[in-house]
Amino acid sequence: MDPADETNIYSEHQEQGTPPNNQDDHRGRSNENDTKPTVLHPTTLPAFIQHILDTHAPPTTLIICASRATFLQQLLHACKHSSEPQIPDEDDNINTAHSLLVPTLHLLSTCCTVNVAFCPTLESLRAYLSVYPAGGAPPRNFNAPSLSPPPKEHNRSLLALLNPIALHRETTAFSAQGLSRTMAAAVEAAEAAGQKLVVGECAVAVKAGTASVNLQHDSRIQSTTPPPDLWAEEISILNVATKSFGAGERGWVGRTVSLRRVVGAWCSFEGEGES
Repeated sequence: MDPADETNIYSEHQEQGTPPNNQDDHRGRSNENDTKPTVLHPTTLPAFIQHILDTHAPPTTLIICASRATFLQQLLHACKHSSEPQIPDEDDNINTAHSLLVPTLHLLSTCCTVNVAFCPTLESLRAYLSVYPAGGAPPRNFNAPSLSPPPKEHNRSLLALLNPIALHRETTAFSAQGLSRTMAAAVEAAEAAGQKLVVGECAVAVKAGTASVNLQHDSRIQSTTPPPDLWAEEISILNVATKSFGAGERGWVGRTVSLRRVVGAWCSFEGEGES
């Protein structure tokens, strides 16, 4: 297929016409928006977890694109550096812990209604999604523990996907082709389970000592370091032949497209007025 043809897949389309005045049409559009796959942006790791806990209804599954140990380290680091108000200590009345780190009865009972899966590799993520919901989600008639709080009226059963971009970044599938394949699998899995897909991509602390490379000599060399707005990052249309040539570098990528346009073909971005 001609790469020029593939870029048309991600061309933007604008809906034309005036909004319907019929109340039933408004209700139908509202219900459609409630089930449309969504990307939460901007967000942080603690904020994304809290959003899932606050807005979900059982059964809900959270897929974490990292190992359990890595995720816990990232969450602890993010909570310690979070600007969110923290729980004061009873003795000295100072902030000591992030709310997610305090095992309150409400937090414990709410967490019991969320199924968590860890997928540290792209292969394991795609395999998990391929058998979902049969191999991953609780049954649709799943009853939450009796002590858990009842879901709010507008809460929905969710399939939450955390940091899928970071999982692709160090692979040859860090491209529109590879990412679209994963997003298609996630959308299909959520649809099969009758759940709403919610995607979150949070900044991950870079390990100290990571080599930095000056890439100004050639704009066609793609850096593995995400930009400040990661959704504005340009990625290749097709999978690259090799994942890297050296520290901080990627191979020749040819035509590129932004992450926002690729993921935007499947999801709406929430938080910036986009639909």
